[in-house]
Amino acid sequence: MPELRIETVAEPLASDLRACWAAAHLVARAQHVGALPSLTEAQELGRPLLAAALTGLAVHGVARDAGLALRTALTGEDFRLLLEAAHDQLEQSPIPAGTWPVLTPLLGEELLAALVDVSAASLRRYSQGVRTTPGSVAQRLHFLALLVADLSGAYNEYGIRRWFARPRQQLGGLAPYDLLVHGFDADARPALRVRELVDGLTAAGAA
Repeated sequence: MPELRIETVAEPLASDLRACWAAAHLVARAQHVGALPSLTEAQELGRPLLAAALTGLAVHGVARDAGLALRTALTGEDFRLLLEAAHDQLEQSPIPAGTWPVLTPLLGEELLAALVDVSAASLRRYSQGVRTTPGSVAQRLHFLALLVADLSGAYNEYGIRRWFARPRQQLGGLAPYDLLVHGFDADARPALRVRELVDGLTAAGAA
């Protein structure tokens, strides 16, 4: 998947760092769940790009209210509020049909199958729509999609794959892969420790 390149930032996002980062993360997350087509040209982070992301999510029944709120948003606070709502709603709403085609080539079949705890053959059936993705698998896939979307601001695709395998002091010397393999629960402590690791990375970038 081509890396999303933001060249300029429109107002009021340009004057509100929190809103700017929330907008960039939402656009990246929409791409990684398959709600926003890959964009090969440099983009301006502003209302049109956010509208495209929110429209794509709304097609899957996610963050419809945020899309409506965007039409009347004027201030940085307006944007922060609607983006916060959109993130909350997206986090609770897996979109496996859109996510498989994005994450499979990005992470590779072997790594992705191990992380979501399915065989490579099952992964292909789910990604091709031959079989419906089970709820537990959809939850793990969604957790990974949001994780990878946030990592995409710091790493390229090769770096993201390496990130999962590198031991981290914050994880007691374990690698993220070690905590996520064998059917992790997205709401359990091991997965939350990995999520906190990524949140620390993105918070440092936004500071």
